[in-house]
Order: sequence, then structure tokens, then C-alpha cells
Amino acid sequence: KGEVLVLGPRPGAPCPVGRVVRTPGVYLVPRPDGRVVVGATQQEAGDVDPTAGAALDLLEEAVRVVPALREMALLEHRAGLRPAAPDALPVLGRDGDGLVWAAGGFRHGVLLTPVAARAAARVARGEDPGPEWAPFTPMRFAASREEVRCG
Repeated sequence: KGEVLVLGPRPGAPCPVGRVVRTPGVYLVPRPDGRVVVGATQQEAGDVDPTAGAALDLLEEAVRVVPALREMALLEHRAGLRPAAPDALPVLGRDGDGLVWAAGGFRHGVLLTPVAARAAARVARGEDPGPEWAPFTPMRFAASREEVRCG
């Protein structure tokens, strides 16, 4: 499970984050409307309930990195499940049944989404997604089974 916060600018105040900032403890993603997404925690859990402790941890680390975030409004606190592949690497490509996979981003899924979506669209059109995606094929799991199956 991972938890994220969404911070909003005060009226008339500029967004204090101009680009994606990533540290070992937090990432900050500015949005065009001035909001900033702050993430993300990592917990082994099956529920999607946001916790006060996660909010505190995220805010402390975010404000340490960009002190001006302290003045932003707290708009959202949400949690979601973030599936990972058995080898903790993303899964992207076509499996033995022809299904196009774009999954397993785990704690970096929100950061990988734009580039993975473009690569998955290329795969869906029958194009090569590029050599950088070769290690992430779903067929890498087929060695231990006859084929990779969804579900």
C-alpha cells in the first residue's frame, strides 16, 4: 500500500516546486494547476485506509526538502494498492496470449506512468517499444511456467 498527499497553493501564491523532485524519502510532483503531489509511503497492507502516521512522515520529509510547502493547503490524503512483480521490476509488453501488459510499477508507478503508457501504446499498435523495455517483458516469467497468464 502507498499513501500520497495533494497540496494546493494559497490564493495568489506561486507553486514552490517547478519540477519533479525525488529523494530517498519522498517525491514531489508539481501539477499545472499549482497542486503538488507528495508521495509515497510503502507498507505491506491489504487495506486502502490513509493513516495519520503516513501523512506526518510525508509532510515532514516534504517540508524538509522544500520548506515553502509548509504554507500550502492539504487538499487530499489517499491510499492505494501498488502491485509489484515478483522481481520488483515493471512489466511491459505482450504476453503469450497476446495481452499487452503495463503493470508492476510498484512505488514508482506514478512516475513511470507517462513513459510506460507511450511504450504500451506502441506495443498495442504492433510496434517495438524500444530496446530499453526488453528486460521488462512479461515473458520473462514464462521460464518457470508454460505461459504467463492473467489471473
